[in-house]
Amino acid sequence: MASIGTPNTEFIDRILKEQVEGEKPSLHNACFSAIGTEGTLYSAAYGSRDLARSQPISLDSFFWIASLTKLSTAVATLIAVEQGLVTLDQNVRDIVPELKDLDVLEGFDDNSVPLLRKCTAPISLRQLLSHSSGFCYDKQHEGLQRWAAFVGKTENTFTGSYTGYLQPLIFEPGQGWAYGPGMDWAGRTIEVVAKQDLETFMKTNIWTPLDMGSTTFQPWKRPDLEANLVELAIRTPTGAIVKGKVPYGYPAPDCCGGVGLYSTPSDQTKFLSALLSGGAGIISEGGLDELLRPQTEDPSHFISIVCGTSRAHLGQTWPEGAQGDFGLSSSINAADFPGRRAANSANWQGMPGVHAWLDCTSGLAGLFVTQILPPGDKLVTKTFGELEREVYKLYGSMK
Repeated sequence: MASIGTPNTEFIDRILKEQVEGEKPSLHNACFSAIGTEGTLYSAAYGSRDLARSQPISLDSFFWIASLTKLSTAVATLIAVEQGLVTLDQNVRDIVPELKDLDVLEGFDDNSVPLLRKCTAPISLRQLLSHSSGFCYDKQHEGLQRWAAFVGKTENTFTGSYTGYLQPLIFEPGQGWAYGPGMDWAGRTIEVVAKQDLETFMKTNIWTPLDMGSTTFQPWKRPDLEANLVELAIRTPTGAIVKGKVPYGYPAPDCCGGVGLYSTPSDQTKFLSALLSGGAGIISEGGLDELLRPQTEDPSHFISIVCGTSRAHLGQTWPEGAQGDFGLSSSINAADFPGRRAANSANWQGMPGVHAWLDCTSGLAGLFVTQILPPGDKLVTKTFGELEREVYKLYGSMK
């Protein structure tokens, strides 16, 4: 992609360098790209792939992008819809055999026995993609953990198999909002209707057309990419940075539509640029509009979690008091964030400090990538916010 002139990016450089250089850096690496409708505003990488700081990072280094995977899965689903393979409101329980028999967890009796009832309601792709299907990540729900212990279930949503994702719903489809593995079941739906695995479907319909040759669910099959894999770090309660491990069923995930992608900042920037430019032929403008519009029946469920109980993780980039809803894979803010993204922008993040936003109103998108746990790291959130504000200042000065 061509660059837009020669904007003054000194302040953006300074923000990134401050986090990865010096005697006590807060991050071992940081990559950031900002994109306008006319091309790249900024793109740079600082730091190292390893904590020993012996291997320089680049925009072609290989990262686990975790929940940023969800955006790709949502786009792939809309492509399948546009190909006539399925509709957003079709009952996927009639398509995916594993979803035919589901329970809803209502609580526990006095003896800690789970109280279950059969779910008879349909589940749509729209609900799976907007986290309103009733599925929830078991590691984030005490009731599901108690249920798993009661039935002796050892696989979970981070062991990388469809068996791990089979669990009771925590509410009737469409009657709430819970962050969970709906994207994985959307990916499974694509596999059934397209009669091919999700990797092949995405490669054919997204990665190859956009020249994203360094993106995959199966890095163990790409030694050329694995050689550039970025080391994951964990920030301890004392602030120290130590070596970590991807908390997912790598290297053998069955279902991977939610957190399973590995990619490079360069590839993900191409993907965001394609969406910012109206779909770039991989998805129609109508499909893009569907992706970016509010989707839940009652946004209060979303707000109560993303800007309430799970704010530190899921709503970390939203100002206090912000309102909005969830689209198909991303949060959608109802009003402008002052000095930052405009109303109706999409944003989401991945567990190890991976952030992206898409502001079609202003014609700006951005991507910040690092590799540090736990999710919601305050220094990552602060850095991302500073970078976003600086990009909007820069863009405003160029008009």
